Amino acid sequence: MTKKIFAGFPFFLAVFIITSLAADISYYNRVIQRDSDGKNELCYSDFRVFWYASFNLHHHILLDDYYNPPRFIPLWFTSPALRKSVKPIALFNEETKYKLYDTSQEFYHYRYSPFIAFLMMPLTFRNDPGLGLAAWYLILNSLFLVTILLTASAAGASPPVIKTFLLWGIFIGTLRFYLTNIALGQTDIVIAFLCAVLTVAYSKRRDMVAGVCYALVLHFKLFFAPFFLFFIIQRRWRLTLTAVTAWLILLFIPAYWFGPKKMILFIREWFGILSFSVPSQLANPKNQSLIYRFVSAFTHDVRMVYAASFFLCRALLIMLAAGIQKYRRMTERSAGFISQCEIAALIIITLISSPLAWTAHFMPLVIPLGIVLADYFVSKDRVIALLAGGFLLAAGVINTDLTSWIPGIAEIGPGAVSIGAICLLAALIRTLRLHR
Repeated sequence: MTKKIFAGFPFFLAVFIITSLAADISYYNRVIQRDSDGKNELCYSDFRVFWYASFNLHHHILLDDYYNPPRFIPLWFTSPALRKSVKPIALFNEETKYKLYDTSQEFYHYRYSPFIAFLMMPLTFRNDPGLGLAAWYLILNSLFLVTILLTASAAGASPPVIKTFLLWGIFIGTLRFYLTNIALGQTDIVIAFLCAVLTVAYSKRRDMVAGVCYALVLHFKLFFAPFFLFFIIQRRWRLTLTAVTAWLILLFIPAYWFGPKKMILFIREWFGILSFSVPSQLANPKNQSLIYRFVSAFTHDVRMVYAASFFLCRALLIMLAAGIQKYRRMTERSAGFISQCEIAALIIITLISSPLAWTAHFMPLVIPLGIVLADYFVSKDRVIALLAGGFLLAAGVINTDLTSWIPGIAEIGPGAVSIGAICLLAALIRTLRLHR
C-alpha cells in the first residue's frame, strides 16, 4: 500500500506545492516590509538588488525618452504624470538615482549583465516590489519543478516506482539549496533549469540549443566560463560558436533602447563591479569555497586565491576531458549518458574551484545528483550510497538549524557544501566506472 502511494506522481506534486507555498509565504513576510503608508518595501535581500536594478534600468529608458513613448509599450507606464512621480523612495540620493551598478553600496551589489536587468523589468511593471516578489516566487517554483522532472526523465527508462523515488531523492537532496534561493530571492534555480536543458541538449547533440542555454547562464554567472575550455578540448565548435554569438546578441539587445554608447558604459560598469565586489566578499563567513579556505591559511593575497582557483579548475577540466575520452574507448554505454555525466562533472568542478561560492550557487547540483541517484536505484551499489549520503550530510545538514546545537560544528561549516559536492563528484566517477 505504501509503495502504491509513493509511486504516484500526484502525491509528490501535492507535497511539492505545499512545501513551496509554505516557503513562499514564510520568506515573503520576511523580505517584504510595510512602510508607514502601508506600501510594500523591500528589506535587504538579493531580490532587492535584482528588483531595483531592473527598476532603475526601466527609468533609464523613461528618462531618456520622456517625450517619445518607448517602443515596447506593454512594459512601461503610459501616463506621463505617473512616470514622473514614480521613484525609488529612500534608496537613492540625487547623485546615485537610477544607477544600475552602484559601487557606493557596501555589500549588496548588482553583478549580473545589463541584459538580465532588462529581462526582469516586467517584475517592476506596477512599481510594487511585493507583486514582483510573488511573481518571482511563482517563476522559481515552476522552474524548480520542471528541473526535477527534466533531470529524472533524462535518467532513461525505469519502472514508475523508481522514477517516483528518484523525484523524491532529487527534491530532498536539493531542498536546502531551494529554500536558500527562496529565502534570498536568488536566481540559481533559473541557472539550474538552464543547466538541465543544457544537459539534455548536449547529450542529444543539439548544440545550438545548448549554446543558447549556456550563453544565458553566463549572463547570470560568469564563473561558469571554464565550460568553454572543456567544449574547445572536446571540439564542440558549433556549441562554442553559438554560445559566443548568443552571448553577444543578448548583451546588446537593450542597446535598441539605450543606444550603443550607453550600453558600452553599462558593460564597462558591469566588469568594473565584478572586479570590485567579488574580491571584497571572499572573506565572508558564508563563502563555501574550499579554494579560499585553503589559500587563506597561508596568505590573504587575492591574486593567490584567483591563481589557485584558475590552475585547479583548468587541471580538473583537462583531467575530465582526458578521462572521458579514455572512457568512451573502453565502454559500450550510450553516448547520451556519457554526455550527461560530462555536464554534471563540469558543474561540480566549476563550483568547487570557484573562489567565491554561496550555498545558493550550488543549486545546479540537482543534475549530478539526479544521475547518481538514478544509477543507485538500479545498481544498489553501497559505495554510491555512502558517497551520496556524504553529500546529503555535508551539503544538506551541516551548518543548518539541524546541527547548530552540536559543539564545534560551526567550525567545519564553511566549505561543507563544497565537501559534499566532492562526494557527489566521486559518486559520479564511481557510476561511470561501475558500468563500463
